[in-house]
Amino acid sequence: MNALALRRRPLAATSDGGAAPLRLGTGAKVALAVVALLALVALLAPVIAPYDPDKQDLLNIHAGPSADHLLGTDQLGRDILSRLIWGARPSLAGPLVVVLAATAVGVPLALAAGWWGGAVDTVVGRALDLLFAFPGILLAVLAVAMFGSGMVPCVIALAIAFVPLIARVTRSAVLGVRGAPYIAAAEVVGVPTARIWLRHLLPNVAPIVIAQATVAFGYALIDLAVLSFLGFGVQGTTPDWGMMVNAQQSIVQGHPDQAVWAGVLIVVAVSAVSYLGTHLTDRHHRDGRDA
Repeated sequence: MNALALRRRPLAATSDGGAAPLRLGTGAKVALAVVALLALVALLAPVIAPYDPDKQDLLNIHAGPSADHLLGTDQLGRDILSRLIWGARPSLAGPLVVVLAATAVGVPLALAAGWWGGAVDTVVGRALDLLFAFPGILLAVLAVAMFGSGMVPCVIALAIAFVPLIARVTRSAVLGVRGAPYIAAAEVVGVPTARIWLRHLLPNVAPIVIAQATVAFGYALIDLAVLSFLGFGVQGTTPDWGMMVNAQQSIVQGHPDQAVWAGVLIVVAVSAVSYLGTHLTDRHHRDGRDA
């Protein structure tokens, strides 16, 4: 095939490198619906929360479920349901920022390593191995020790720790696409590297990146909940699921309501996201074998 014919050939067709349409099974659709519902609750917290999450009623502490307080109140008389609803915001937004930041750094590194190989691949690989050797929670604790407690140091530390989780899988996907005929054809006709990345590499590695990022979201949610539980994450009276699990005084006094409900929400969110990510990964591998 001559160069003129290659120039007339579409470079982003599905048959020669375009991404296949995403198909979800029934279980994955249910998991996606659960995640969407939790996200919607977080977005609409000011509208659907029955009370101000910080409103105290010291004459009504540890009240049981009632028409006024569907899930009861905590040790300060605050409505547990309202705090759970508002707590969805930091509990879900934190992991989202972690994953987005890790993906924004990890994907370009993986593209560069997989595309150029050689010294670039070696340097990137050693850097990722070094980061991978440090657990995310350990980095977060070190960040808190250096910069003080709060969500920002924890999110930044976890984002750095999660870069290898995204980059290593993406690099493997890039290596699988690098030698494809349509990539070689694009290089022969002089298509700029940046354009090849955008039109060919990224669409092909996007499914596995999305799947890995989805799984990483669940990990980040657990890590941030643990950090809040330990008192390193969200500070003050801001409601957060991890902080609500650490209701030591209430549990000792025989009122574990808010800890139980917050724990249930963490389990539901992590289970739904993890199932969705696993399904997307399996679907990608099956489609790759069938291609």
